[in-house]
Amino acid sequence: MGGGATLEPVDKFSRFKTGARIFNHSQLYIFTKDGCDKLCLRSFDTKTRKLDPSIATTFEFKPSRTVVSAYDRLYFLEDASPFEADPLPSFAKYNPNKKNWERMPEFPFSYPFPRRVTGYAVCYGIILYTLFDGLKSSNVVAFHVGKENWSKVEVDTHDYTPFRGWAVVVGETIYAMNLFEVDEIIAFSLKMNKRDDGGIAYSLIKLCKLDGLKIASPPCPFEGLKNDYLVHLGNHDFFHVTTGNNFEFYKVQNLCITTFQIFVREDGRHMIETLHSTVLTMDIETCGPFMVTFGFTP
Repeated sequence: MGGGATLEPVDKFSRFKTGARIFNHSQLYIFTKDGCDKLCLRSFDTKTRKLDPSIATTFEFKPSRTVVSAYDRLYFLEDASPFEADPLPSFAKYNPNKKNWERMPEFPFSYPFPRRVTGYAVCYGIILYTLFDGLKSSNVVAFHVGKENWSKVEVDTHDYTPFRGWAVVVGETIYAMNLFEVDEIIAFSLKMNKRDDGGIAYSLIKLCKLDGLKIASPPCPFEGLKNDYLVHLGNHDFFHVTTGNNFEFYKVQNLCITTFQIFVREDGRHMIETLHSTVLTMDIETCGPFMVTFGFTP
């Protein structure tokens, strides 16, 4: 793809923090930061391309939180920190049809060091959260949407790799980005067994790193901050985008866009077949550098 592309703003708002989209809804729900500390939930209609006014809420959310779209609802979980006066992070649910909020069971687990949510997956009636303390310790927890209860998820501490972002569930396999490596995708499997007390015991198993992702190289290597994002196109088709900065070329920013399929070999190993990869050069002279923080299919 030759030449440069100009970024055309659809709408303007204060600093964008995070977003989520409910399946089959045209609204994109986003958290914007107004003023110093106030967070506002707003909806952007992807069809009319209009940004609606702030959605009223009786909750005050901390600046650091994760928004998950699951089973036609939005779930808001604050990051846990032992240095806050209230160590238990708030957990709330928003119903876009009734436009009402509901406080959910608080996150019941505490840790010696602050944890933040780095990734999540929605499957089997639960929301799976992976937590990381920024040092070397990670945990996985599950929230059962129907029973409205929390459970710890067992992981193999010797082989487990934390994931980041929205994990994609296809069949019985979870695909997600490696927390520590850009452009690396990992496959997981979630096992569920009934306990003697009637509850469910969860265990997350790392299957393998997926080989075969061939990303087109930008004209100049990325320097400094580099990030990527994974979008599910349906079935075993995926879209992957990588971007970053090059300090010598501050007027443009490159996007490496790759489409691929995932298949399973006869020996059971998950692999990637790259379909197409290209580099798109974006003109950022007026808008400045950017990161890819969210993506979805219409």
